[in-house]
Parts: sequence; structure tokens; C-alpha cells
Amino acid sequence: MFVENIVIDQKGLFGGPVNVTCTSWIHSKFDNKEPRIFFVDKSYLPLQTPSGLKSYRSKKSSKFYEQRRFVAAGPRQCRTGRPTTQIDPLSESRSTSVYVPRDEAFSEVKQISFSAKMFWSLLHTLLIRIESSSDNDVGFPNFTAIDNLYSEGVELHAATNKSTINLVDILPRLVKAYDLLQFEKPELIKRDTFSWLKDEEFALQILAGLNPCSIQLITEWPLKSKLDPKIYGPAESAITKELTEQEIGGFTTLENALEQKKLFILDYHDLFLPYVTKVREIKGTTL
Repeated sequence: MFVENIVIDQKGLFGGPVNVTCTSWIHSKFDNKEPRIFFVDKSYLPLQTPSGLKSYRSKKSSKFYEQRRFVAAGPRQCRTGRPTTQIDPLSESRSTSVYVPRDEAFSEVKQISFSAKMFWSLLHTLLIRIESSSDNDVGFPNFTAIDNLYSEGVELHAATNKSTINLVDILPRLVKAYDLLQFEKPELIKRDTFSWLKDEEFALQILAGLNPCSIQLITEWPLKSKLDPKIYGPAESAITKELTEQEIGGFTTLENALEQKKLFILDYHDLFLPYVTKVREIKGTTL
């Protein structure tokens, strides 16, 4: 959530309203447990700073950078395009193949964490490819079987097909005892097992992916399909005014949302319906 400013209006406390300019994004305590601290819009000299703020002020000032005199022959403080220094070449060795400014580069801990998560994602895909190499129709019988990947693990020795690769030989440090491969639960599943069923999470995944390219502003109501009604049926949408205002939650009416251009739609109906029949004709696929 983005917070612009906070106004505290309590008579007799500060002699008037107190304004706190934030202009910053804040996260849920489940995502980041460290508290965010914002200061009031009032300057204090060091001797006049309240005792409760001194420790926070000192932490804030620790982020200041020193100003140094530029030395053309010494190590570069930023990318300039000139050759590396001959005086101290080790000071300018690249940490990655692609240049990234020092203030934007991953820390060592974050880089290791990022690499580990990427490896686990690849391992997910590798397991599916191995299991489906002999049977294209293999899959999970239900959602409980998917949850078991994180709670109980996968018994690798149960695979009897000769083409199946023995992951114990390939990944001896990651595969646990008794030929059991167990994945770590994603943070989303840790917080709420059924969060992927909620409309809020669906909307979040849409905004985080490539789907924003398909989001359109609603300019007319009721909603109507642009497909040929002779082939795909009635053009009228089943999304009614009552259903829409119920999802809005009483913050405004449908008419006001349309007038203020605050109502958008991701039309999967017109995007995918022409391909449903074609996809379902292919064995082992559905849409």
C-alpha cells in the first residue's frame, strides 16, 4: 500500500494538526516484520531533538555518504567507460558478467537466496519432466497430492520405469533419506493454504505477470461479447450490476465507477473461447 501522508489532529497535544509525510510503499507485517518509521515534518537542532528520536536519527544519518575528491588515476566510483585502473586492478574486478551499479546490486546473502529459489523452481520442472517422459497423461489425481509435495515429499524409489533418472545419484545433498524428495513450501502457501483460490490472489498474479496487457477500461454497460453470437452464443455477459457492486463492497456505485474510469476488465471470455473446442479435440488437453 502506498502512503502519501498521515495527519494527526488531536487538540492540546501538539497545539495543532501534525503532518507526517511518508511518500512510500509499506508492506504487510507478514511480508516484512521490520517496522517502518516515519518522522513528523518538523526539524530539530541536535540539542533540541527529543530523547525518543535520537536513536532513530542516528540510524538515519548512518546512511549518509562521504564526499571524496575525484582521482582520475584511482579506482572508479561509478561506470565511466574508460579502461580499468592499472594501479589497483583487483579493486575494479567485475562481480557479474553484466554491469550493475553497486547500490542496486544484490547483496551476497540475497544473491545466494535468489539462486537457491531459482534452483528449486528448476527442480520442480525437472521432476515433472522425468515423470512424464514415459507417460504424457501422468498428473496429480487431486489437489491433496500437490500439497503432499511439500508436506510428505515424493518417493523416488517408487518409479519403476527404466527411463526414469535416479535423482539420488544426481542430487545426493538435496534428496533426503529413504529416497524422499521434499520441496519447501512457498511463502504464499505458508500464510494461507487456500489463498490461490481467492479472487484477490488471482488479481495479484494478473498484475504481476504479462496479463496487464489485456486489461481494458470498461466504457459501456452492460458488458457484451464481441464474438459472433451465431457461433458462440448470446453476447450478453452473466456479470450483472448487482454482482459488480457486491464485489466493490459499498465503496461506490457502478455508475460512479464508470464515470470516474475506475472499472476495468480482463476479458478471458473473448480471448480463449475461440480456442476451447480446438484444444479439447487434442487428446490429454483441456481448456
